[in-house]
Amino acid sequence: MKQTILAISIAVLMLESCLLSAQGRSAAPRQQTSLCGEGSPDEDLIKPIPLPPSVVSILMNTAEGKAANEWAENEHKHLDTSTLFTGTKIRLSHSAEVIYLVRGSAPMSGADNTWFWIVRHSRRETAILLWAGANCLDIKREYTSGYRDVETAWSSASETVGTVYKYDGKSYKQARRHSHRR
Repeated sequence: MKQTILAISIAVLMLESCLLSAQGRSAAPRQQTSLCGEGSPDEDLIKPIPLPPSVVSILMNTAEGKAANEWAENEHKHLDTSTLFTGTKIRLSHSAEVIYLVRGSAPMSGADNTWFWIVRHSRRETAILLWAGANCLDIKREYTSGYRDVETAWSSASETVGTVYKYDGKSYKQARRHSHRR
């Protein structure tokens, strides 16, 4: 009788442990691994956050940011940087560094694509690791030089172009490009 009660108690404890473990996994925040342009079915970021001023500043100091400022000046319009970018934190490596996946909005976006940036941010330095114009950006499971690979896809009525980027120790570089005609 004691052995039966002990066996049942152990079984109950194991079941409770499995249930608690499963609850812990399901309660964990999801990692953003894919992002498409505004208006796409998956346009929502899992957890959009305000970007630090140094991230916005580095984006606005790119050639694209300078062109947007020039356009706004010529059109006598004010650029509200809080509406130009949507971002979320992502993990690309096993380190604890802060990395943002950023999506641009007009005029910080293309006419037939969306502009995406991956930006590493620390107290010492803010650096753009990748800029890409595409319809969608996917963070892959594969790693190169300690960072996850990135793939973009762009489509028109006649073709789809996919580009794979790999980290080279300083930034992402195009590793492969493939095109499919329709």
